Amino acid sequence: MPTSFEPLEPPEPSPAAFAAAARQSHIITRLLTPAVHVWLRSQVESIQTLEIDIQGGDRQILSGYLPQVAVGAEGAVYQGLYLSQLQLQAQNIRVNLGQVVRGKPLRLLEVIPVEVAVCLSEADLNASLQTPLLANGVADVLSPLLQSADAVTPLAIEHLQVSLERDRLVLTVTMADQATPVMISTGLSMVNGHILRLTDSQWRSPVDPIPAWMNFDIDLGQDVHIDDLRIEPGQLLCQGRLNVIP
Repeated sequence: MPTSFEPLEPPEPSPAAFAAAARQSHIITRLLTPAVHVWLRSQVESIQTLEIDIQGGDRQILSGYLPQVAVGAEGAVYQGLYLSQLQLQAQNIRVNLGQVVRGKPLRLLEVIPVEVAVCLSEADLNASLQTPLLANGVADVLSPLLQSADAVTPLAIEHLQVSLERDRLVLTVTMADQATPVMISTGLSMVNGHILRLTDSQWRSPVDPIPAWMNFDIDLGQDVHIDDLRIEPGQLLCQGRLNVIP
């Protein structure tokens, strides 16, 4: 699927790091790359293509320091989330490689800021909505808004479907006790990089009354920072950073 986000550009290494890597052999890198490739494939439910680029000399890597790692994937499914395209880049990764060679499990020694670019198609979102991870999250957001004030039982959402238009996300919600589905059309914007705001929402629903809902915020957490979020016909594009916590 064609996308319009800019590919992540590898940052320029510092002169000292470049010189240090240049003086070292890279045998470990050639051995490590296929091992990481196998490990990453084991972490996802399925994936079509996967590319990995590990930068660093042998002495750096054997000391537990990876100057830079870049990952590109297409057609990945991770914990029920479908992703058409994904790019990840991280620098200055430190792991306990010395303990690993003595039989200890691999772990991170420091927080890793990761640059992320992702493209989700309309088909990706609808497939993801069939899995508990995303479906339950959407239901948790919508239920208080759609629930009648005098209802004594939780609202039962039977089916969710998404369509992506220019700058608008349209969600169709079918409820178990309503013949007519609820249609919600909303824009998306980011506040302070980590708050997802649903803006200028428009409703069509049999529920009476519909609560007033002009804007609705979802806090993604301080370890997420979204720089660019766009809705285009048939696809959702996102670029930003997240912290991987040890």
